[in-house]
Amino acid sequence: MQCFDFLVICSVLYSLTLSPFMRSFFLDSVGISLKLECFVEIIFFMDILLGFITPFYDYEDNFIDNKFEIIQNYLLNHCFIDLLTGIPFTMISNFFNITSLFSKLNISIWKWLTVLCFYKLDKKTINSLLPHIKYSEDGKINRVISFLLYFFILIHVSSCMWIYIGNYNRLTNIDNWINFYINSSNKIDIYLASVYFKTEGAFVRFDMSEYQNSEGVNRLIGTTDNPGELTEAIK
Repeated sequence: MQCFDFLVICSVLYSLTLSPFMRSFFLDSVGISLKLECFVEIIFFMDILLGFITPFYDYEDNFIDNKFEIIQNYLLNHCFIDLLTGIPFTMISNFFNITSLFSKLNISIWKWLTVLCFYKLDKKTINSLLPHIKYSEDGKINRVISFLLYFFILIHVSSCMWIYIGNYNRLTNIDNWINFYINSSNKIDIYLASVYFKTEGAFVRFDMSEYQNSEGVNRLIGTTDNPGELTEAIK
C-alpha cells in the first residue's frame, strides 16, 4: 500500500508540474509523455477504486473498517473530486482518434480539472518523498517544507494557466499578453515571464528608506529610555 501511495504522489506531482507546462503550450502527448499520461490516468482510476475499500481513521482516531462506513465516508468527502481528476481524457482522445483543433481545444480545457488533485498533497507527501529528514517535535521543518512545496506549485500552475489563456487566444485570433509583451517564441522565456508577472504581485513591498540611519532605527525598535514604534505595536 505504501508503494501505491508513492505512485499516487508521483502522479499528482506530474499532474501539477510537467502536465500543466505541456498543456499551456498545447504540446501533444507522444512517445514517453503519452505513456506517462496514460499511466497517471490509470493510477488515478485505481485510486478511486481503492477509495471504496480502504479503511480510515475518523476525527477521534478510531480505526474504521466497516465497508458501509468506508463507502459512505468516501462518497461524502473525496469521491467527486477524484472522479473529476480521474477522467482519462488522454486515453479517450487517443481511442476516438480526435484530431480536429476545436475538439482538442475543448478537451484541453477539461484537462485542467486534473489540477484539483492538489488536495492529495497532504502531510504524508513530505514523509513519503523526504523520509531521510528528521522532523522536529513541533513540526516546524515539516510546515516550512510543505509551505514551500505548495507555494511553488501554486505559482507554477497559475503561471501555466496564464500562458494557456494567452496561447488559447492566439489560436482563436484574439489579442493577448504574449503578443504584446513577449518578443520571443521560446517556451522557457514565455514561462519565466509568466512566473515573473505572477510572483511580482504575490509579494508585499515596504518602503524602509526612512530607517536607513541610526535615528530612524532607534525610532523603529526603540532605545533603553524610549520605546519604539514597532515594539509598541507588537505589545
